Amino acid sequence: MGDAACWTHLTCERCGAVDGPLDGAGRCADCRPTDRTESERPMSFPAEPARPEPTSKDSDGGPGPTNLDDLAECLLASAVSHSAGRAARTLTPGHDRTLRQTVMALRRDARLDDHTAPGPATLQVLRGHVRLGTVGGTSELREGDWAPIPRSAHDLTARVDSVMVLTVASQA
Repeated sequence: MGDAACWTHLTCERCGAVDGPLDGAGRCADCRPTDRTESERPMSFPAEPARPEPTSKDSDGGPGPTNLDDLAECLLASAVSHSAGRAARTLTPGHDRTLRQTVMALRRDARLDDHTAPGPATLQVLRGHVRLGTVGGTSELREGDWAPIPRSAHDLTARVDSVMVLTVASQA
């Protein structure tokens, strides 16, 4: 995998958007409250390498095929070195998409605090071991596991360095 293929974005916790800065709660400009407190000011992130142009595009003009193994390796390296302990790339970016898939990497012990899903969602673990916490209990998910994400408040903690595919369907 060449350096040009290894790029990441931290995605909005609420909608999965990858464009623009995120606030302290991991939300994009469209999702953050308008009356932000001091603790919700935008986070600053290190500069990212330029995003390479995809070699092919799908019928909707979106990105073409992606090698998930290479992407997982790249995102894990980024998550381990990032202060937040996470990195992500949305494969189907944009607020106008009805289905968004985001590959996320979490460093060991990194946590996504309580949040709710913006629509029906699932999580598939590509590498590692994560704990999905919900009002009803917890689920231990390991490589190869797939689980629906509840619409109610839930959290996610990486037990080891982990990579997942989050799929979210928007509400029409």
